[in-house]
Amino acid sequence: MPEITAWLGLMKHQVFDLEPKKRPRQGRSQATWDAMLDATAQLLCERGYHGLTTNHVAELSGVSIGTVYEYFPGKDALVAEVVERCIRKQLAGMLAIAQEIIPLPGREGVRFAVDAAYRLLLRDKALIRVMLFEVPYTRELESFQNLGSMLLRVAVTSNREAAPHYRVFSSPASLFLMNTLMGGTLLQVVLGPPAGIAVEEILGELTERLIEWTVAE
Repeated sequence: MPEITAWLGLMKHQVFDLEPKKRPRQGRSQATWDAMLDATAQLLCERGYHGLTTNHVAELSGVSIGTVYEYFPGKDALVAEVVERCIRKQLAGMLAIAQEIIPLPGREGVRFAVDAAYRLLLRDKALIRVMLFEVPYTRELESFQNLGSMLLRVAVTSNREAAPHYRVFSSPASLFLMNTLMGGTLLQVVLGPPAGIAVEEILGELTERLIEWTVAE
């Protein structure tokens, strides 16, 4: 399929301007900034990456197109900022979950973690889908590239603090494998659950596998 090959080559060499022109420094400008990012996130969910324009952002956020370009060079800087914000939100959510499971008995903690992480991803389902399958530079963003190592750090710290309830691994390799299993499974269930298998059944099986792997009997 030469047309697809040509398109991929074009995307590979395309340069995107992802840095804002300026960032807010006071309350009023922060409100304007947040309104533009909120509008961008909503439009990405409704129209997708290719259907989004800066005019749409200006209209929905209630600012002039001039204000949009005062802060951003174009739509890609807006989109990149929304992607970064979503990643920060997901990471903060996972950190909160990790803190909440520390005092819980092992089995209860694993069940809570799987359910809470699933609901966290589900809340941003539409945006995450666009980020992963439409935005061409998500994987190039520093926050995305660092996400795996940050989640591993959260898991290692949580595992250490919850030592009475969980096996303590001398190496982070096992925690990396568990993060990969849990994250990959939950993303697949949220974005494209398999036909004929109930989500509850998948989450239940995932929970049991993690319990077998982690809970000290």
